[in-house]
Amino acid sequence: MSWDGERKGAGAPRGQLTKWHHFRGAFLLCVLLVGFTGLAARLVYLQILMHDTYVAIAEEQQTMKRPIRARRGGMFDRLGRPLCVSVPVKSVFVAPKEVELPYVPLVSLALSKELGLDEDKLRNEMLRRYDKSFMWVKRRVSQREAASIHRLRLKGVSLRTEYRRTFPQGIVAPHLIGWVDVDQRGQEGLERTLDAQLTGVDGFEWLECDGGRRPLLTERARFKPAVHGSDVRLTVDAEIQNIISDELEQIVREWDPVSATVIVMEVKTGRILALDNRPTFSPVHPDRAAASDRLNRAVCACYEPGSIFKPFAMAGYLDAGLGRTDDTMFCENGLFRIRGRRLRDHRPFGWLTLSEVIEKSSNVGMAKVGLQMGPGRLFGIISAFGFGQSTDSGLPGEIGGIVTPFRKWSYYTVTSVPMGQEIAASPMQLIAAFNAIANDGVLVKPQVIQCITDQDGKVVSEFKAPAVVRRVISSETAQALIDPMLVGVVCRGTGKRANVGVYSKFGKTGTAQKLSSAGGYSHSRFVSSFLCGAPADDPRITVLVLLDEPRRGNSFYGGTVAAPVGGRITEKTLKYLGVTPSATSQGHDL
Repeated sequence: MSWDGERKGAGAPRGQLTKWHHFRGAFLLCVLLVGFTGLAARLVYLQILMHDTYVAIAEEQQTMKRPIRARRGGMFDRLGRPLCVSVPVKSVFVAPKEVELPYVPLVSLALSKELGLDEDKLRNEMLRRYDKSFMWVKRRVSQREAASIHRLRLKGVSLRTEYRRTFPQGIVAPHLIGWVDVDQRGQEGLERTLDAQLTGVDGFEWLECDGGRRPLLTERARFKPAVHGSDVRLTVDAEIQNIISDELEQIVREWDPVSATVIVMEVKTGRILALDNRPTFSPVHPDRAAASDRLNRAVCACYEPGSIFKPFAMAGYLDAGLGRTDDTMFCENGLFRIRGRRLRDHRPFGWLTLSEVIEKSSNVGMAKVGLQMGPGRLFGIISAFGFGQSTDSGLPGEIGGIVTPFRKWSYYTVTSVPMGQEIAASPMQLIAAFNAIANDGVLVKPQVIQCITDQDGKVVSEFKAPAVVRRVISSETAQALIDPMLVGVVCRGTGKRANVGVYSKFGKTGTAQKLSSAGGYSHSRFVSSFLCGAPADDPRITVLVLLDEPRRGNSFYGGTVAAPVGGRITEKTLKYLGVTPSATSQGHDL
């Protein structure tokens, strides 16, 4: 009995202990389930929901993507000589967030010392952008500076390859070519017009890197090559550019004009062989020049042409059959009164042939030519020569000049326009129109681009010459204008100072009064110009020399100021081109 009691007494605590164990086991099981559920949820979150995010973080830590900069296309002259090309240079940048904060002053000190920068400014900029992974320190550094930075091996500081424009032939035709900004984007000139063709497409290289962010070349490396920009071959010739640049420098020294422009054009094709202006600028440092110095006055400025416009009015007169070169006209002994207006010649002329009217540049004679033509014919011929409209040369900023709308012409307009008044034209318009006379009466569009080639040298765009616009006058009229009229200007008339060398030349001088701020025309400010072509029996080139307001020397006449320059440029250019002088050349040896 006692034995049984003992067994029953001993069983109670054992039962209670078993329940406790069950409770504790169940509790621990729940805790484990909750824990494993949390771990599973965390794994789902990390490996599924946040997979792309953490893969990107890992790739950023374990790989690096470096750009492969595309080279901007170059510009070359008509013979393939490089005028401006892009060459690789190093630029320094820093990843501020990779530089430990206590070391920022040391890094900024070292960089400023090697690169000649303001230490305080660099340090403050690094602190301000401390959360950034990229910041330019100095772009396009010298080879010595790049080598110094490479030797320092500063954490977070690296070098990147960029490009900068160089000019192997020196600064040639800057107003034509233009310039680019620090990011190699075209800002002015053909650099801007052809920016889409010149700009390439950057590539990249994707490399693995070690813990020190040093690149490792492995099988997982990926590359996308850069597509370099297209090259442009221009119609200009570097040697002819040097010829006119030297002459322009002499013009500035001798006459000190407000500005000056010279253009050389190939007669048959309309190709611009040379174009330059003064004042000028350096495309390496365009910010150091005034905006007016960067203006391409050949297409962006217009002037009352004065007497160089007379051949265009005379062309319409002859082409309409109203007269012949040997017909005579009374020039009123230098003073012509018409409805209260008085027109004067620079010298008193009596009876002159039409050739002599051009040769001696008679205003009275040209006024009478305009009156006999009438407004309709006169307006028609100046429109046919392209005045009042752009030449479509492809140069940015080109203007169309100023021609009074026909409905607003007054009775005096038909006497003013033949003298080159009440009309304004750009230098490009003037030489294009004069070139039409030299080109047997056919107007061709000025061209400055010969072809565009891709990075493999394949021609992707070709500008074939000539781009004929229209026939303006008959071949017979063009020949009569050249000889005897315009040849007479150089041999016996106002352009005698251009009669130098071994080539026979034809041309027309101009001395246009500028408008006065007080109204009317100024008696102290002039535009002096000269249009020239050669050889007279088979024209190859035409040349324009224009000086806006000569301020030094004892003359302002186009025959004195511009004609000698035009004669020398014509002579030197034809010799360079290897043109054989004709047996009937009327020039004199230099």
